[in-house]
Amino acid sequence: MEEKLLMKCENTIFADEIVGKLNENGIETRTHDETQDTAVGAYGPLVGIAIYVPAQQYDQALALVRPIVEARDKAIEERLAGSKDTGHADSKKEKRQAVVIVFAIFLVMLVCLLYILAFGK
Repeated sequence: MEEKLLMKCENTIFADEIVGKLNENGIETRTHDETQDTAVGAYGPLVGIAIYVPAQQYDQALALVRPIVEARDKAIEERLAGSKDTGHADSKKEKRQAVVIVFAIFLVMLVCLLYILAFGK
């Protein structure tokens, strides 16, 4: 049986989801966890869990997993967009806190200087 690489997944959870969907639809799979290989770079720069399918079922497998991959990519983009917004708000809050701290230190130093000038002699 001739096999064809369908995709590589960066973790076992994603790979299990893809393999499960394919198996549910009668497509046999073979996985190879490239992250367990001791020869660094043996599989190229993108290491992951490779999922292979029979070459004659490649197009069917691709059609089955495409919605999963697209939904996952969309969810990741939304999370990244959300974290950027949150990060921006946190950054403003941190800047405000830093200004308040610097101002408080300035006031303490000013009070100390005035005390020394008034009662230092």
